[in-house]
Amino acid sequence: MNAHEQAQVDQALFGYSDGHRQIAASVRLPSKDQYQLAAATDLAAGVQLNPDDSYLTGLPLGESRRFALIKTWPAPEMPRPGCVWSHVLLIESRLLSSHGNLSDFLSILRRPNPTDHPSAYGEPLAMPAPGRRPVDLDPDTLLDLVSKYYSGEQVLLRPDAAPQARDAAIFAVWSQQWPRLRMLFSFRTAPGGERRRSEMVSYDVQVGAPGSDAGVEDGAGIPQPMWVRASAEDAATSRVTPLRRFLWRYGRDLYNPRAHFITLVELYLAIQNAADGLSAADAVRIFESMPEAGDGEILKRDILGISSASPSLIPALEPRVLLQLLASKSLGTIADEDRIRTRFDALRPEEVARVAEFAVRHGEALGPWQNAINAGLVSSATRGSLIGDLPGGVRKLILRSRPELIDRETVAALSNEDLMELASAHHVDEAARALTSAIVRRDFGTSNAQLFSSMPSPVFNAAVDAARSHELNPAWIHVVGDNPLAILQTEWPAGVGSTTELAIGITLLGFPRSTGKSLDVWADALSSMRDDVSGEDRIRLQAFILRIALQTKTGATWKLVAAVLPELRPVILRDALPDDVRRMLLDDLPKFNTAAFWDINKRILISLSQLRKSVPNEQALESLNLSGNDVSTVIHGAEAEEEEERSKSRYFWWF
Repeated sequence: MNAHEQAQVDQALFGYSDGHRQIAASVRLPSKDQYQLAAATDLAAGVQLNPDDSYLTGLPLGESRRFALIKTWPAPEMPRPGCVWSHVLLIESRLLSSHGNLSDFLSILRRPNPTDHPSAYGEPLAMPAPGRRPVDLDPDTLLDLVSKYYSGEQVLLRPDAAPQARDAAIFAVWSQQWPRLRMLFSFRTAPGGERRRSEMVSYDVQVGAPGSDAGVEDGAGIPQPMWVRASAEDAATSRVTPLRRFLWRYGRDLYNPRAHFITLVELYLAIQNAADGLSAADAVRIFESMPEAGDGEILKRDILGISSASPSLIPALEPRVLLQLLASKSLGTIADEDRIRTRFDALRPEEVARVAEFAVRHGEALGPWQNAINAGLVSSATRGSLIGDLPGGVRKLILRSRPELIDRETVAALSNEDLMELASAHHVDEAARALTSAIVRRDFGTSNAQLFSSMPSPVFNAAVDAARSHELNPAWIHVVGDNPLAILQTEWPAGVGSTTELAIGITLLGFPRSTGKSLDVWADALSSMRDDVSGEDRIRLQAFILRIALQTKTGATWKLVAAVLPELRPVILRDALPDDVRRMLLDDLPKFNTAAFWDINKRILISLSQLRKSVPNEQALESLNLSGNDVSTVIHGAEAEEEEERSKSRYFWWF
């Protein structure tokens, strides 16, 4: 389609020639349209025209999909009374849709002159340039026209209104309409015209008979609704406005555009006045008023925020409002699960809790959309979303799908059952550490032992950490203490970071007599960890290490003894051992055939003597800071101790 074609409009001339008929035309119309035009271009029934009078008619032609704009004049020069000339513009829908101010068409409507040849009406007309000078409008006429027409009434305008102002009101309203509504509009400005039986059109807008009270309402002076005033003010501008752009975008696919004009204007005003966007009530009302698929689809998609067309003029519903619309079951088939999923995928983290709470509370109504909602909650959640109130099922869903969000705080609100379920899926990753950290701070009753046996190392490490902060649930002390082999058969204590952690772990394991590991493992672990344990916990740890070291005779024994004995032995000599440590050493240090079994220090020295015989290490012995007598005991062993005992016996016998 080239620019020349766009700038032309077809025409026809109707007048008297052995009856009222078409005289000339630039296009051949279907017979039904031709018949309709013949009736519409004849003098309106009951109308008397003065020589200088004229009136306008506008009506759609269904067969040819054109709009007929007609101007009718009296033709007194014809031999028969009541004859008229009617010039018809046959406006194609594309031209009607693309022109802004439809009053521009009025400038090319013309009455035939006696010198005109009918062939002058047999060629298309060139369209004038846009920008026809506006005529002063009568505000009351415009308000009356808008109010009645869009309320579904047949409009009868006041016959005493100035014809130019009345015509201007009609063309202002017509120009404001979007293409589909323009093609449905019909009007006739003949004053007091009556409809002939032969006519196929009942005009939407007409003029009342002279002397009638048409257009005068009992409620005159009562303020018009906001939608009427806003529409009339916009129509009077004769230019593209935000409201007009809104109407043209959302009116183009309405099945009943006239009926929904009020809907669109009220929606526009609601959006302009709403700080938080469209309300749920307004959204539901829109969808309920257009239940059929395809009816108002552009509007519905923009409201939902799923439009793929040009930029929306409506802010998409807030997720909370969208949920209310989904729960109302007014959505119809406008959106599928994937499209709704994209909306919830764009949730802001701070919206997750509110959306989750509503989704859970209205779960039955939201059933068809639950997967889409859940997917959005999962993808949009952050750690901050999970700190605070959140329905348990949603929290579990998010954490199960997003293990990177699992930590002590995010799982704190989980039920025991949900916590156990999550823990069963994670054994060796960061999530497992966070979950077990939460687990050992609770009592799961009979499930404690099962949890420990299913993941002993994570639970034990978490228990050590919790015990260090005095948060370990007492129930776990018995569980761990009753199952030391489950931990001692793992790589522990390799990887322990500090002697404080080691001391806590040994305590939880109940100071086992046998560790099931070579002393090299303990020596390597002890040498690589931070030494920060203090107080009685330090004494207990040193005594435990000394005890397990002296049970065997290897090079690693010297390493462990050298690590703890120089500091522990002075405590022993001062008799300052805690009672539980004393009992442990008395019970578990090697025993010899000597009366001094109660003397922990001597038992240690004799044990070192036995070690020296099997694995000599003079350098390690020197590092123990022993006295000369103590070194002698280590060198000579139990024999020296026995000689000393015999000497004491002779001394006491002598006295």
